[in-house]
Amino acid sequence: MKMSRSELREHVIAVARTEFGNANFPRRTLMDKVEQDIKETGRWEDADDQQSGSRGIKSKGLADIDYAISELKATKLLENPRRNVWRLSSSTEAALEERAIEGFLINGRDFCRYRSGEIMNKRKAKDEYTCQVCGFFLRTEKGYVIDCHHRDPIAKGERQTSLDDLISLCPTCHSIAHLNDNNPLSLDEIKKVRSDIQWFP
Repeated sequence: MKMSRSELREHVIAVARTEFGNANFPRRTLMDKVEQDIKETGRWEDADDQQSGSRGIKSKGLADIDYAISELKATKLLENPRRNVWRLSSSTEAALEERAIEGFLINGRDFCRYRSGEIMNKRKAKDEYTCQVCGFFLRTEKGYVIDCHHRDPIAKGERQTSLDDLISLCPTCHSIAHLNDNNPLSLDEIKKVRSDIQWFP
């Protein structure tokens, strides 16, 4: 499939919202709808038609979709209240507004970790593009000068990131936060570092 695991999960949710809304649906019906949609958008590959090793699932592509549904259940975006009855969680809309999947590996020339620009922009807007340590604010003709800091390092791996996991920092405070690479400084620790610095004109 020409999409990452995270993109597949988001695609499953998008299809469920479009096709079923708040109604209940069978898991297999959702799987078939997602398969059809991916094929129509040209992101289904020949390898996805290979026989699956999963019992009762005919293709590798469908097995990937089935696994994505299980992951969404684990993150409480999909509910399975009784046998063969599935539905979107009542909190799905709110969760999607304030959460994003990040930290999965992108295979380019080197491996790197994916960061969600959308949720980081939401955090910056919530903080009014102002550093939450020193109060720095600057808007130029090209935009705001502000960083979005992950309180828990993204390098630790894939996770579901919420707005509360992020904070807006100016470039200086952001650099201070990462003086200890493996364990970023807290906001109070950043303030202490700044207070101990002897500033020169």
